[in-house]
Amino acid sequence: MYYNFAMYLVFNQNTHSVMNHEFVQGMKFAEKSTVISYLYENVWKQQTTCLLHAPVEIDKSRKALEIAASIGNKGKTVVYIDTENRAEDHRDILSRAHNVIVYKPGYDSYDCTLDYADIVFAGIEAAVSRYGARIFVIDSITRIAAMSFGRNSSPAYIMKRLASLQARYKLSLLVIAHNSTKATERSLLHLSYSQIDLTPEKSDRKSSAKRTDKSDAELCSRPTVNPVSETVSQPAHSKYIPDASADFITASATHLVQPALRT
Repeated sequence: MYYNFAMYLVFNQNTHSVMNHEFVQGMKFAEKSTVISYLYENVWKQQTTCLLHAPVEIDKSRKALEIAASIGNKGKTVVYIDTENRAEDHRDILSRAHNVIVYKPGYDSYDCTLDYADIVFAGIEAAVSRYGARIFVIDSITRIAAMSFGRNSSPAYIMKRLASLQARYKLSLLVIAHNSTKATERSLLHLSYSQIDLTPEKSDRKSSAKRTDKSDAELCSRPTVNPVSETVSQPAHSKYIPDASADFITASATHLVQPALRT
């Protein structure tokens, strides 16, 4: 049974907008909802934001383009937003990538007064309306903030704008960032569903892709997704027991381990 309450129209006097609040009975919602698939491994889920980050000296663009190409070659349109001018460095990947659109934000003229971040967001909305694109790779949020002024000069604020846009259009976002202060990193992670950390380990082990949650306390007790391994384990102190039917448990058995918080 749907609880629509005559569409429950709410009029906002400031923006003159009308919102439709639709209430759905739980069992009906379960019947009508579809399982959302993963775009990359068991890490980047469709209609979510994934943060790909590492120190500035690590080439994150190549990994991002490899992910974009793998998705595009499956028939889905991917828009790669190149603010770092790194696409030219990886022509070998783009030459084999189908359905990947490269967008380089730029000013219309030398006297353009638009903020760089606003140009990027206008480009995203243009790609949504023109190509029906729903998958975007943002390279990088650090560069967008550095090129912008006022509130837009904060990577955390840019991430909030991206989160709002993602919810509005049901986008799938892969956001690239250079590692910065701990406060900035945590603010970006709190607005991400998952992360791909390319930071080299001291023991030179392979980097892992990790699930994130909203707080450090929950992050300690939630599992970490590592697509490299083929086994399943559970933190000894955690009471979190994954359901075998959960969408992140696959037939190939995803590796679940305790996340290590960065200090």
